[in-house]
Amino acid sequence: MATISLYTRERIEKVFGSALRYPGECEALSIDIEDRTGTPLSVNTLKRLLGILPQVRQPRLSTLDILARYIGFPNWNLYLEEVVREAIGDGGEAATVPDKPLLLSYGNGDSVQLSPRGDGVFTVTETTEKRLRSGESIFLELARSGYPLSLVRMAPGGAHGERVILGGVTGVTIASLPA
Repeated sequence: MATISLYTRERIEKVFGSALRYPGECEALSIDIEDRTGTPLSVNTLKRLLGILPQVRQPRLSTLDILARYIGFPNWNLYLEEVVREAIGDGGEAATVPDKPLLLSYGNGDSVQLSPRGDGVFTVTETTEKRLRSGESIFLELARSGYPLSLVRMAPGGAHGERVILGGVTGVTIASLPA
């Protein structure tokens, strides 16, 4: 089930001014979101995002953009960039990642398996993620359970390339694999 991550839920609750645990609170949140953003978000969508109803698929980007505007960001991608910046500033650097094989899972069953090369650099050994390919070298910029995974593609010669953020809706779960 792909509910929103705890860090996003906490930001929504802070703006809303109350914890969100019951279906009735989703109705009040729906009204508050429309009042603050000018865009409606259905009660059932909110219930799915909060885990009160089962989530069938990842939410649409337009839904995530509405949530980002509600918590004070222009869009979802800029919100994720800020989450990554804050987490790295709080000690979420790749140095905290164990130097052993990892399985990172997120969303509705997506996963990435990594093999360490040292200094935060890993090789993608298996992936269900369309934006990555097996054999690719990446640098883990942020790998903290419950947060989005931020990685940077390594260009030939070891230069840093494009940043990719995975698990932005749900956060990632990190498991160590046997060497």
